[in-house]
Amino acid sequence: MLISSLLGFAAMAATQPDPTRASREAFSRCLFSYAEAQARERTELAAFETALAQQCMNEERAFREAIRAQQASLRVPAAEIQEITTMEVEDARANTKARFEDATTPR
Repeated sequence: MLISSLLGFAAMAATQPDPTRASREAFSRCLFSYAEAQARERTELAAFETALAQQCMNEERAFREAIRAQQASLRVPAAEIQEITTMEVEDARANTKARFEDATTPR
């Protein structure tokens, strides 16, 4: 009985929509648009990296808040929430840098 209850709860949790999805997608779209524009302008990698940290700040803020709210609802400790949030944002920026490098690397 306990196992079936746990499995039911796990299945229900798995079907819940991701509350960070919209803000994650908006942040990624903004970063990728920036990367594509800089690739078209043939921006040097160092200049791209320097400016990347300052791009899409509103979208980043919304994404960070969505992650915080999601993690807090799961009762994750504040220090872990900060670490998770930082890693998520760093991953998005790393993916953007990789996208820029792919777009600017001659084939």
